[in-house]
Amino acid sequence: MIRILFLILVLLALPAQAQTVTFSPATDPVTNPDRGWWEFAADNFRTVREEDLRDMRQRGLTVAYAVVRLDDFRGKPLSGGFLADLEGSFAKVRRAGMRVIVRFAYNYPQSSQEYENAQDAPMNIVLKHISQLKPILAANADLITAMQGGFIGAWGEAHTSSNDLDEPGPKARIRDALLKAIPREVPLQWRYPGDLIGWQADKERGRFGFHNDCFLSSPTDVGSYAGDPEIRAAQRATMMNLTGRTYFSGETCDAERDKIRKGCASILAEGGQFHLSALGLGYYTAFHNNWKAEGCFGTVTDRMGYRLRLMSAAIVGDRLKVTITNEGWAKVYRERVLKLRASGEATTFSPKLSEIGPGETVVLTAALPGGVVPSRVCLAAPDPSERLRRDKRYAIQFANKPGAGQVWKEGMFCFDIGS
Repeated sequence: MIRILFLILVLLALPAQAQTVTFSPATDPVTNPDRGWWEFAADNFRTVREEDLRDMRQRGLTVAYAVVRLDDFRGKPLSGGFLADLEGSFAKVRRAGMRVIVRFAYNYPQSSQEYENAQDAPMNIVLKHISQLKPILAANADLITAMQGGFIGAWGEAHTSSNDLDEPGPKARIRDALLKAIPREVPLQWRYPGDLIGWQADKERGRFGFHNDCFLSSPTDVGSYAGDPEIRAAQRATMMNLTGRTYFSGETCDAERDKIRKGCASILAEGGQFHLSALGLGYYTAFHNNWKAEGCFGTVTDRMGYRLRLMSAAIVGDRLKVTITNEGWAKVYRERVLKLRASGEATTFSPKLSEIGPGETVVLTAALPGGVVPSRVCLAAPDPSERLRRDKRYAIQFANKPGAGQVWKEGMFCFDIGS
């Protein structure tokens, strides 16, 4: 009997053998923050309706495009009423569980005549407005997927300025004012690769992003890239590299119809090459219709941004090792970690989820709480923001379907691995 007891004690002292569970991939779209199709929040974000934002969320969108019109303030500071309305608009976004891509513009032409007569503001007014907006942008940074350059020229696209703001010197002054006005975690998206390359944006990790408002829409994407084929090829290569580290979004447009790249082959190739995270749904729909006809619309929906799928989990000794693959076109660009929730405690995995590149499969490791193998394990990826980390709408869901005790737990916004 003594020998048997001794043997039991020895076995209990040995490290636990690996206990492995595997996971099944989801076949349906997965709603996740900061990625996928976007729609206009309103004609003017100042007057956005909460019910419209909630409708977007119910339809599986997590990003809205927030154009803030400054037409009435081209010659004067922003009013207290304007700033209060803007604060209220962000509050509606928060309640609806959405995020926004923000652009400030002094005009938004709807015709060629409006475009020819588009007016922006003089430099001193622009800088005053940015200064006034800084506190609101800082207070709502957790809701801003990206801040677009805006302010300059027609549509805020940094061209055709009525006050010469699209010259190199003025553009740089506005760029610097915006970088000071927004927190570091919010990327500043810019319209033109030539500017980003000249500013060596690739060395400012995470501070700059790229938006292409005529993606796939002509050989130059309607002036986004240089007309010279050699220069254009170099610009495209640089943007492919930059977007691998920061946020790229945009929309298609109606341009040179015989030259647009609207087939599935183009979007499936360039969506991945440029690490596309979000794309406009409302315009230009000839692209969307073509992708539906050719059968790739669902793939585009799934691949935009990140798509993290759990592959397996193994308990080895006092550690849990989880294998995750990213089936999307981009990284999780906001800093995110995977959390292990077990026995009422939580520990953090290493490396971070935001380090998993598109197409990569990575093993993440975390210590088991107390070194004890728990009866249940739940994996969570909450929002890094203190204000949103307990809000399930901002947590990342994994592209896995339930089965064998594995299930997404709404209340804890984590995936129970069934161990």
